[in-house]
Amino acid sequence: MKVQKKVQSLEDLDRSWYEFATHQFFSGGHPNIVRLFGFTVNENPRLAVGIQELVKGGCLFDYITKKPFTMPVSRVLICQAACALDFIHSQGYVHRDVKAENLLVDGPLDVTNSQAWLKITDFGMTVPFIKQDT
Repeated sequence: MKVQKKVQSLEDLDRSWYEFATHQFFSGGHPNIVRLFGFTVNENPRLAVGIQELVKGGCLFDYITKKPFTMPVSRVLICQAACALDFIHSQGYVHRDVKAENLLVDGPLDVTNSQAWLKITDFGMTVPFIKQDT
């Protein structure tokens, strides 16, 4: 469960609602995006709560600081991140906050079992992509 703790103003509530609603839009559409099962945003008390899938491995940043990845593991992680971002872009959006802290690792990094290791989360900065005619 994700609880937005800094919900002090109505503006914070609006941001929380936008983040959860955008996340809900992508949820379940791609195996490398954290699924959001539901959310609620209340004015009184000011509280935003989202229920999302449990990703047991933690964020990619924690792995990076421990030891370097092997080349095969790096290839899989990059491919999975690129595939998830391609899906987001195909839906007409840009994530705008891709960083190791927003990439979660689900399970051990073993190349013999590499299905959906990496999952993108945190859609608070996501915006629609506007194509410009050339």
